[in-house]
Amino acid sequence: MKQLLLFKILLLGSFGLCLTNSVYATVFFSAVSPSGHTLYYTVENGKATVTYNIYSYAASGSGNVIIPATVTNPNSGATYDVTKISSFAFHDRTQLLSIEIPSSIQYVGDQAFDNCTNLSVIYFNADSCWQVGTSTYSAFTGCTKLANVIFGDNVKIIPNYILNNCQSLKTVKIGTSVDSIGMSAFASCDSLKTIYYNADSCNKMQRFGYFPFRNCSFPARVIIGDNVRYIPKELFYYFDGLKTVVIPSSVKAIGSLAFAEAENIDSVIYEGTLEQWCNIDFQSGKSNPANYAKHLIIDESFIRNVNIPSSVTVVKRFVFCGYDSLYSVTIPNSVVEIGNEAFSGCSMLSTVIMSDSVWKIGQGAFMRCSSLQPAPIPNFVTHIYPDAFLECGDITSVIFPETCEFVGSNAFKGCGLLGRGLSSATFLSEVPPTFGTTVFGNHQGNAPFMKIYVPCKSRNAYCAALGNNPIDVNNIIEPQAELWVTVIPDDNSQGYTEIVPVRGNEISCDSNVIVRAIAFNGYRFDHWSKGSISAQDTFHLMRDDTIIAYFAPITAIENIDISNSIVATSDGQIVVEGANGNKVTLYDINGRVLATKQDYDMPMSFDVPATGTYMIKIGSAPARRVLVIR
Repeated sequence: MKQLLLFKILLLGSFGLCLTNSVYATVFFSAVSPSGHTLYYTVENGKATVTYNIYSYAASGSGNVIIPATVTNPNSGATYDVTKISSFAFHDRTQLLSIEIPSSIQYVGDQAFDNCTNLSVIYFNADSCWQVGTSTYSAFTGCTKLANVIFGDNVKIIPNYILNNCQSLKTVKIGTSVDSIGMSAFASCDSLKTIYYNADSCNKMQRFGYFPFRNCSFPARVIIGDNVRYIPKELFYYFDGLKTVVIPSSVKAIGSLAFAEAENIDSVIYEGTLEQWCNIDFQSGKSNPANYAKHLIIDESFIRNVNIPSSVTVVKRFVFCGYDSLYSVTIPNSVVEIGNEAFSGCSMLSTVIMSDSVWKIGQGAFMRCSSLQPAPIPNFVTHIYPDAFLECGDITSVIFPETCEFVGSNAFKGCGLLGRGLSSATFLSEVPPTFGTTVFGNHQGNAPFMKIYVPCKSRNAYCAALGNNPIDVNNIIEPQAELWVTVIPDDNSQGYTEIVPVRGNEISCDSNVIVRAIAFNGYRFDHWSKGSISAQDTFHLMRDDTIIAYFAPITAIENIDISNSIVATSDGQIVVEGANGNKVTLYDINGRVLATKQDYDMPMSFDVPATGTYMIKIGSAPARRVLVIR
């Protein structure tokens, strides 16, 4: 080493400040930095590199050092962009407390800050730096007090391995412009406790399988900045120490596997509303940090029982995937679709109240919800996709409505006690849905004891439709010659029902039944459970059935007084005089409109269908009851 140093000094003596040894470039000089420190530079190809003093091998700087983006050679007056920090440039500078790296830096050599034992803060502003140290030798080896790293808002790339295995690092702040984070950039930083993530355009990790925060084991908190719209895929993959995640309402999507294997997450704090949470695009189950969390806090409330807001039309995929603290969900009539794996793995979810507006239950929507019972199948669902209720152990029987057109593979596989399969399934449609493979059955896909109940005269069709399922066809059962029909009001304080003509509840299979609903005073018939709105209607029955009548209060015509007009009956008609051009409406006792007239001059006459009580309303005035005898 002494011979090599002597050779360099001899060269300097012969050629002044021009060096011929290619290792040390062509020009060497020192200059005072903006922080008042003397730094050493070499120049090659018109670009300056911060280095150590090649005369004495002494490194540069102490205290709080700012490296300039440009430097002027005091000997020649030439100005250069500072683009590199060489290996060992600040080696063994134990008085160095902080370093500010400018936007111009593109490369930092390995062990550049080796053994800077009091270096505690790095301000990293290099916007396009492609390398800081190597996977073998960090630029910051031996920096035993390095606790804080701040990446400026102009930084676009966080290089590979930049702070890999930095055992003292406690806080990282990532600026707004970062669009790429290198492999193992912060891996194995076992004291890392806080990450401020503000990158609003980051969309990639530089290499799959080398995750930025892998094996960081200290209990840590990630705070996502208010401007962030997308959390990139794999960002926190294998972040072992991650305990708390704070997500603002600005986040619209979270990339695939963003929180994969971060199995120690305790709390997810979402700063938006439940409606906004329901609209996040989680791109996989492990995009959602609630997949591991014990506590999901939305709008300062601990989420255990969820009422989906009425503004939501689709419960999006993975929205509560794997969240074990969810106990119940109520889904309003605004929702038409349950997304893929929306509630999969919610092992404590026992109750789902689902509106009949839902027509699609997505793939794996309730997969492995082991406490769920009964199966929440809406009355008008058309599609139940594969794995929808896979391994829901507390579901023992299912009723499929008449509207059901498709049931996907494994949709109910592994349900029932110990995953032994459903005990029964009832189909209400004469036309079988399209079935996937092994829709029912135990973990092996077999269903030797399951009973399947189908409408009369449809057994053969169901045997054919279930041909690709391991079902014992002897257990596909259709009704005998007589069916049992039950006709009831939804609320027997509002009205009553009857079969016409009055008779028992048994009828022949494949026949019609006439039913009638009669409302009590103050109520009107609204609709039947089969969708009809006629108070007396005919239904065709192919199976045992229950038909429910729904009533509603009369609200629009409650009062019974009229002024400045005459309402009378004549020859079985209702006659109205003095309406003065107002619209006149005739209602039956159930509040249904029978006729509407408007005449400025003549009296108005209304024919009525039968003896009974009717209501007349003139304009906006209160209504009046009228008894007509024919």
